[in-house]
Amino acid sequence: MKMYDKKCIAIVLIITLMFSVLPMSAFAEQADTIEGVRVEDDTWYVSTTEGLLAWNHAANTALATSGSSLNLVLETDLDITGMEWTPVGNEAAPFTGTIDGKGYTITGLTITNTTWENVGFLGDLAEGGIVKNLNLENINIVLNDAADVYVGSIAGYTWDDAVITDCSVAGKMNISTAANE
Repeated sequence: MKMYDKKCIAIVLIITLMFSVLPMSAFAEQADTIEGVRVEDDTWYVSTTEGLLAWNHAANTALATSGSSLNLVLETDLDITGMEWTPVGNEAAPFTGTIDGKGYTITGLTITNTTWENVGFLGDLAEGGIVKNLNLENINIVLNDAADVYVGSIAGYTWDDAVITDCSVAGKMNISTAANE
């Protein structure tokens, strides 16, 4: 192989590595400015509603840009009633990280902009993904089109070897189509 070809391959590999690592550090810097969020490695420790919504955005962005999952640890009960939630992960970029609710409850999960195939707190939970000790209460999901959609409270779709353990769903769970609203 010519020296020129080796240099080109090295440059491409370096650029690829930079773009695959850059988003994670950018999310950590963003999280440092949000009250109630502490980030260690790829894990967000969240104790505010704003922190949970910021994790939601950052987790979806990280999956879309680098395929990396941001872990989540809750540090208190959180009420997100009236705030729009975007399911984390999809078939092309499923969630493979860990969510530890530590026994805390997220109340008022609301999903109304459903253009996804799999709908829940997580859209897709893939092999290696773990959700534990998480409680959800009073869920409202409005589907735009009910054809070919998987819906679940914790995860819309769970792949083989994904783990959901010691979780609960309580209260009212309303799932409807936009035509029924």
